[in-house]
Amino acid sequence: MSKKFWINKAEDFLSFEHPSEQNVLHPLIIEKINHFLPKTYLDYGAGDGRMTSKISPDIPIDIFDISPTMIKSAKKVLGNRLKNTYNQIKDIPLNHYDLVVCSMVLVCIEEEEEYVKTLNAINNVLKISGKAIFSVTHPCFRQEVYSDFFTEYSENEEKQYKYFREGKPFRVTIHNADKDRKVSFHDRHWSLGFMINNIINSGLVIREIIETPDDVLSKDYNEFFSPFLIIITEKQ
Repeated sequence: MSKKFWINKAEDFLSFEHPSEQNVLHPLIIEKINHFLPKTYLDYGAGDGRMTSKISPDIPIDIFDISPTMIKSAKKVLGNRLKNTYNQIKDIPLNHYDLVVCSMVLVCIEEEEEYVKTLNAINNVLKISGKAIFSVTHPCFRQEVYSDFFTEYSENEEKQYKYFREGKPFRVTIHNADKDRKVSFHDRHWSLGFMINNIINSGLVIREIIETPDDVLSKDYNEFFSPFLIIITEKQ
């Protein structure tokens, strides 16, 4: 989602359930967080805090988000578990975190320069041997329809999916089970190679790649393609 959406229309997203994230993506990330059990943890682009609220109570929580609405919501959701809140990257302490989670943020970034700066910033706030977990909608399968979301490429057969058009905006629509409620916004396409190479160039080492299934609990389950990609990295 673009910065403009997050800042001006975050309420539209807050009012909507996203089962494929909540039933598939978030549990996988939470499992990894709890496995690492960091002493210092930052949710980079925390949104409303729904995912982070489910991690082990033994993990202290810091968050970063550019949206005042999201920060307000996260504070309410996380309560006294929340230790520090940042809305500017420059305020985040350097070489401080054992683990940073950056979930569904890279697809919001509109320019290559900002993309590179974001990855460098995450590397800079990690301790040596600190881990960073990234997740995005799978860049290879944006033309497919999933249990609770689709893009303009599947909605309109005449809309060509040009995989190598880095940074190209595309419309995403999330819907409820009955498809009578929808919310739409624009994400940015960055290819798999672009993402991996820039992660490596930032100084992070890739330790694991997870291609998630779709939500099997949905009647519209897509059994053929992966909706989300998770990349687990380490600072050396």
